[in-house]
Amino acid sequence: MQFSRSFLALLFLSLWACQEESSKAPSQAEPMAQTLAVGDTTGVSIQTGSAGEPLYVFDNHTLRDRFAIDVDQDGTDDLRLDYDFYYNQSGGQRTTIELVCLHAQIEVAGKIFVDTVRTCYITNAAFDSVFYNTLGAYQCQGSGSEFYYEEPSYYSPSVIAGGAQPSAQNNWHTGTWLLKKEDKSSAHHHRAMYALEHGLWVRQQEKYLVFKLTKGSNVKYGWLKLSDKGLWTFHVEELAFEK
Repeated sequence: MQFSRSFLALLFLSLWACQEESSKAPSQAEPMAQTLAVGDTTGVSIQTGSAGEPLYVFDNHTLRDRFAIDVDQDGTDDLRLDYDFYYNQSGGQRTTIELVCLHAQIEVAGKIFVDTVRTCYITNAAFDSVFYNTLGAYQCQGSGSEFYYEEPSYYSPSVIAGGAQPSAQNNWHTGTWLLKKEDKSSAHHHRAMYALEHGLWVRQQEKYLVFKLTKGSNVKYGWLKLSDKGLWTFHVEELAFEK
């Protein structure tokens, strides 16, 4: 079988071109640095309750309750909300809600606080006493005495409104976070009354707590939408996480 010179030359050029093309490294797409806007559903998986109901509710029907959260649905819980409610027959009531990071790869944006509390000890009044600390300011009303003391330091997650950027937050930490602590108590047949409040989430409505999950070099953001409905009731409105 004989081939013309022009055919052999064309075959050689074609083989050389294929070899040259195969020696090139495949092009790699640059990863997109995605920043999620809180409240924006783009690129976010959101879990909510059915028929407009909250995803989870803590209330005084259960004195102790826990809600574990697997944010990326990999079979391992990442966050846990702990609820503790106490009351007694003389009118004392106390609520504590904490957020626990269950491993070092999950972090929450927040702040550390040391509260100096002024409590009004009122001997004859028809209302709870009032106080002030770094989270609020009130005046003592009626007759009574005052005393000061310093609360131990604690971390409280930042309260974030819709439209903020989770990745733009700072002060990320793992560990245990205080969402809120309320102590509304009385003694001596309701003649002495006082009220204490700690944590940034007291009476916050439909606000966002942001977190991030780090696996190797991969960082993804998410949030919890929370509402404090009063001394006894606290709603987890929704959970969102970057896809």
